[in-house]
Order: sequence, then structure tokens, then C-alpha cells
Amino acid sequence: MKIHNLKKSVFIVLAGAVLANARLFAQTENSGSSTKPSTGVNLVTKEYPDGTRQVVRWADLGGGSIDRGESHGGPPKIVPFDPKRDGFVPIGKDEALSEPVKSPMVTQVTQPLARPKSLETYEPDALYARFQIGLTVLNDQSIQQVNGVSSSTNLTFDPGIRGTIELGGDLMEYLALEGNIGVAWNSCNQGSDAGLFQIPAMIGLLGKYPIEVDGGPKLTPYFGIDGGVEALLYDSLSFVDQGEGGAYSGSPYFISPVWQIRTGVMVALQDKWNLVAGYSFMGTWGSLGTNNDLNPGFLGTSTIEIGFQTQF
Repeated sequence: MKIHNLKKSVFIVLAGAVLANARLFAQTENSGSSTKPSTGVNLVTKEYPDGTRQVVRWADLGGGSIDRGESHGGPPKIVPFDPKRDGFVPIGKDEALSEPVKSPMVTQVTQPLARPKSLETYEPDALYARFQIGLTVLNDQSIQQVNGVSSSTNLTFDPGIRGTIELGGDLMEYLALEGNIGVAWNSCNQGSDAGLFQIPAMIGLLGKYPIEVDGGPKLTPYFGIDGGVEALLYDSLSFVDQGEGGAYSGSPYFISPVWQIRTGVMVALQDKWNLVAGYSFMGTWGSLGTNNDLNPGFLGTSTIEIGFQTQF
């Protein structure tokens, strides 16, 4: 009986030991699974100024030298990783549990740069022509000598008309070389049929600056200076000299150096046509050939003109 009870006691102790070991093993397995390193890796993206994007581990940002982005246009910005934009970075289970990576893991995504807008290149006009007509106003012109005798007579003129033809070509975007010839006529109060014809021929430079107006036409303000010669043809002069020359009657003519300044604005109408409105002042420099019986002084001609310019 005692032997039977002893066997029973030994069986109970062994069964209890087996159950305790089973519980301890289960707890060890659960604890090991909870402390197992995670296979997930935190990723971020380096975004460079030239559009290049690099995907790296967050833990690798602090290692090594500072990334100054010399080959990508400057240092990068750190932005959240976007799988839809940057693609998927394969990181397997074994790789996550392997030894630490000595160099940063990089997935480089190079985006094509946006094509720059084409730059408009300036092409000078080969040749253009301008036709203008305008109202002229002349200053009083003094008569310095009549038949070699000093005089104090002045010639006065009524408003007249002037027409001009100009040919030019652009030297550069803001500068053009032009030549012009014209004719002007004004009646004179020294004689019933008296008048003056001016026929200038000049060459000069024209500066201009195109302006684009939002919702409007292209405007081109301009300023020019010219030099040349002109013929002055006086018709049927008849006056009593206020000096010592006595009465005078004749139709003298002269060749005089002449200069001119002008300014205005051109308004684009069509591809090759512009409306031109401006003002010019033309002055004489004495005379190259003085008629023996009359010596006139300075003559200034102001003109308000309008016309058209066309390109060839």
C-alpha cells in the first residue's frame, strides 16, 4: 500500500513538472516573437533643384559628410517618401536582419527637366520705307544783305506743307540707319505770288524702343538726328528793303547745309505696316552758294507729320 502511494506521488510530481515546462516554453516563444526586430524601414526623399529625387533611409541622413548637391544644382530638400511618385524600394526580410549597411541605400529617380520656353531672337529688318506728310511752320528769316548792302528786312511765311520719303534698315534692335528726301512749300508775305520751296536730302540715325501694350498694339517711340544739304528756291520775292538796299525783286536760290532732329511714335497695324506720328525741326547752317543780290540768315522749319511705314 505504501509502495502504491509512493508511485502515485512520483507521477503527480512528474506531471506537474511537465506542465510547468510547457508553460515556460510558450512564454519564451511569445516573448521572443515580441522582441523580434521589425523588418520596416523609415524612408525619406532628397529633392534636388535640378529635379533629381533620391530615396534614402532616415537613419542614413546623419551619417557621412553633408550633402551639398554639387552635381544637382544645390543642396536637397528632405520630403516624405511617396511610393506613387518615387516607386517601390525593395527591402527583404533577410536584408533587414543582415549587418548594417556601410553606405546609404539610394534609389535615384531622375525626372526630365521641363523644356525651357523658346527665346525669341531678334532679326533686323532688311529694308523698310516710310512716307510722311505734315504741316510746316517757318520762323521769320532775316535778310542780312541786299546787293551787298546790310539790311534789316525779315521774310515772314505762312504755314505750309511738307512731304518726306525715308528709306532705312535696322543696325540692331534699337538703332537704325536712314536716308530721307523731301520737299516743302510755304507762301511768303514779301510779294503777291512769293513763296519758298525747300528740298532737303539727309542721312541719319534713328533710335527706337518697342513697347508691348497688354491688350493693345505694339508701340515704338523713336528719336532721330540727321544731317545733309537742302536747296532753297525763293519764288517771286518783291519788297522794299528797310536798310539801304532799296527795292528788291527776284527769285534767288541757295544750297545750304541742314540738320534735323525728330521724334514720335510708331503704332503697329499689321505684320509689316506701322502708323507713324511725329514732330521734326530742321535748321540751316548758312549757305554754300550765296546769290550776289541777296544773303538770307538762319531758317528753322517745324513740322507736325503723320504717315506709314512698311517693311520689304
